[in-house]
Amino acid sequence: MAVLVNTMGETQFVPATKEAIESLEKVKVEDCDTMKMCVICQVEFNLGMEVTKMPCDHLYHHECIVQWLETSHMCPMCRHPLPTSTGG
Repeated sequence: MAVLVNTMGETQFVPATKEAIESLEKVKVEDCDTMKMCVICQVEFNLGMEVTKMPCDHLYHHECIVQWLETSHMCPMCRHPLPTSTGG
């Protein structure tokens, strides 16, 4: 699995595919005890708020996780990988 690509001495992160990002499930926050905040922006979730759920069940604000996955194909909490164009 390719986490980083080394191109001419530069290390680059591998983004998730657009299809993988678009297929992520959107859910409403029902229990703030499960995950209290988005670990990317550190802002708390509110009950009833729509958030994006990764396949590993971690929750994030949609804008936060999309921006993250455009750079790195892994969950910021557990490193669960999403598909990449390099086959990762």
